[in-house]
Amino acid sequence: IPESILFEKVKNIDLEENWHNIGYYPSIYGVDVRIAGEDLEKIEKLKDYIHANINEYIYEIGDQNLEEVLIKKLKKKNMTISCAESCTGGLIGHRLTQVPGGSEVFNGGMITYSNESKINQLGITLKNIEDFGAVSEQVALEMAENIKNKFGTSIGVSTTGIAGPGGGSKNKPVGLVYIGYCDDKSLKVKRFNFSSSRESNKIRTSQAVLNYVFKMIWFMKNRLLRTFISIPVPNSVKNVKQMLTSTCEDEKVVIRWVKHNNLHLTLHFLGFTSEDDIPMIEKEMINKSIIPRPKAPLHHNTFSPHEDAN
Repeated sequence: IPESILFEKVKNIDLEENWHNIGYYPSIYGVDVRIAGEDLEKIEKLKDYIHANINEYIYEIGDQNLEEVLIKKLKKKNMTISCAESCTGGLIGHRLTQVPGGSEVFNGGMITYSNESKINQLGITLKNIEDFGAVSEQVALEMAENIKNKFGTSIGVSTTGIAGPGGGSKNKPVGLVYIGYCDDKSLKVKRFNFSSSRESNKIRTSQAVLNYVFKMIWFMKNRLLRTFISIPVPNSVKNVKQMLTSTCEDEKVVIRWVKHNNLHLTLHFLGFTSEDDIPMIEKEMINKSIIPRPKAPLHHNTFSPHEDAN
């Protein structure tokens, strides 16, 4: 998450007393948030409140780096990982093997930098490279799946991209990167557009891969979903938009119109909520008059937080 967006999320927290200091320390690896103050009880309370508001972006409260946290998570889940690297040139494997005990979860990897090595060593189909290019979501997906199968691991990840400073084009500029992810239930790809700096692009790509694996492991554990409720609204109620918007703002519910007679509520005030909780949430919102009592069951849409855009 960029520092500016993080700042906006944190600054909205109600802090009346000027007893604290919140510092933001961005780097190529992310943003460190540090709280300083003399009242330890208040600091703990503030830390918990900030954590609740930006929980989905946090991988550690402390000073462990992402690879250390990820190795710990993989061990706890009794899972293993392998990686097929192109544009990162072995950096992901290097970072994982920097962690003591990493051999318990990291089975190995391959640096398939050339098209020939992708085809001959990793088994990438020539047709995918000819049709889509080595830097493509199709090749990233195939790399992740093939490395997982080759090493027999729980998770396979891949990187392919244009690190720079040369080699880019109009359709595939320098900094374009695809990362692939494969486990027993998922085969996914993410696209990123980084900078023109080769070193920076390699580091940021490795960080994106480790972060994505971390989030997927978190999702496996929690199986949480972001919930949306669509509410049909009678055309005759002309002031319903203003009334509902005002009410929902008070309750920290995001509201927008999806059709001229239909509302779309995003339950941000609940963060991520499980599907089993939806009937209870709906009942509470009706009882508190946040939403009108429906004549027919409400329509719900849910999706994984990690299906979201970057």
